[in-house]
Amino acid sequence: MTTRIPTMYGRYYVLSLIWRGREYDITVFRSKLQKLQRPGAQKIANSVYPGSRVTKFHESDPTDGPVVLTTEAVKKKVKAKKKHVPDDGYYESDQDKQGPTPSINAAFAEEAPKGAKYDRMVKHIKKSYSKDGNLTKGEEGIAYATAWKHKNKKKNEEVQLEAKKCGKGEYFCNDEQKCKPIPKGYHVMPDGMLMKGETHKESAWQRKEGKKKSGGLNEKGRKSYERENPGSDLKAPSKKKGNKRRASFCARMKGMKKKLTSKKTARDPDSRINKSLRAWNC
Repeated sequence: MTTRIPTMYGRYYVLSLIWRGREYDITVFRSKLQKLQRPGAQKIANSVYPGSRVTKFHESDPTDGPVVLTTEAVKKKVKAKKKHVPDDGYYESDQDKQGPTPSINAAFAEEAPKGAKYDRMVKHIKKSYSKDGNLTKGEEGIAYATAWKHKNKKKNEEVQLEAKKCGKGEYFCNDEQKCKPIPKGYHVMPDGMLMKGETHKESAWQRKEGKKKSGGLNEKGRKSYERENPGSDLKAPSKKKGNKRRASFCARMKGMKKKLTSKKTARDPDSRINKSLRAWNC
């Protein structure tokens, strides 16, 4: 008697998200063959980086780096009242709403990529947060995520370098490590990934036409962002003293400039962080 071994148990995805003003990429494994949708991607991101916002996500090949494992909750049979068990590792009880299942947080490996360069990077970031070494889990996570972001960036640059060798109408296939014809109805993204559709155009808030020369988004950029992120309500900067929005923004951005910005960027009057501080009269 022969037994067929399943060829696939789930799908890998790379989620790009913004958390505390910085951009991160995380790789997740979802034990479902159905394609991941944006609400599900946002739930997974919130379980790792609470309050983060997913900017984009795409299916990926298996990786050797740390992977967030999303488990599917099992629905128990209850005679009196059924429990609602959403997808992606989230569940609700009858009394209160609870967070992600422990397996998600446990599966995210808190370690730096191998190499002296990344060890120094993590050590430097940790030192910038606390000199006595007492860090919160969130601060440690930022250090490790930053190191992995740099490593993945280097890997993406190598893929893009190989992709440049491909001829017109071809793309570089990561699985087979060779150039292949672009399938009909697809186009190649700037990072070398295939995406459905003939062309790809970024939203106004990501392009020059949605940004001010003095820094920040203009009205067109704010409207574009609100359309892509339902529930958001972006408003123009306020220079009025006593404004709560201004006080909150200035406190956050000054902290970022002090702890998360290089000396070169902090001294540059045309850097985005200095432009934003001037726009709010901080």
